[in-house]
Amino acid sequence: MKLNTDLRLIKGEETYSRILLSAIEIISESGISGITASKLSLVSNVSKSNIFHHFKSTSEIPKAVLDMIIRELMKPIGGPNANSLDDYLNSLGYSIVNISDEYKKIYKSFFSFYHESMFNETYQKILGEYLNASKADMTKQIKRYSSKSLTDQEANTISTLILTTLDGIGLHFLMKGDKNEYLKVWKLQVEFICNSIK
Repeated sequence: MKLNTDLRLIKGEETYSRILLSAIEIISESGISGITASKLSLVSNVSKSNIFHHFKSTSEIPKAVLDMIIRELMKPIGGPNANSLDDYLNSLGYSIVNISDEYKKIYKSFFSFYHESMFNETYQKILGEYLNASKADMTKQIKRYSSKSLTDQEANTISTLILTTLDGIGLHFLMKGDKNEYLKVWKLQVEFICNSIK
């Protein structure tokens, strides 16, 4: 009996993830307002009744999508083990630009939420919490990898510079798509940061 229950839970989790991934695809193509039960059912190949088994209404789906995107975007900030601050910062740039077409959908959706957060307090609050968590994690990593002893304030200022620059590069990359150009831009930024704290 427990095995059957476990399998149902796994299947339910897979369906839930499929709904959210399909919602990301829709948002990346037509924005948050593009999410409807009919379109989501078509893209995910999940029946409307099953969608509403997981969500009371389609209005709940964008927040769940944003939570999923944020968990994904936080991964590179925690960072794999790097040899230096230079290595760590370069890995952040690659995580924004050196990505597959499928992964671009995550960033397109993220920027859709960014835009909507100017008018929607719920998204604004979630993204504000994401920014604070990102800065806290990044500040720890910068202090960890820097060859110079930095104060929390100095590392926090560098984190703010990095996050705002990455957002700008990510947005322009999605519009223009010239990976090599933006990797060069990021390399210059990394050199500037590393030289400024030597």
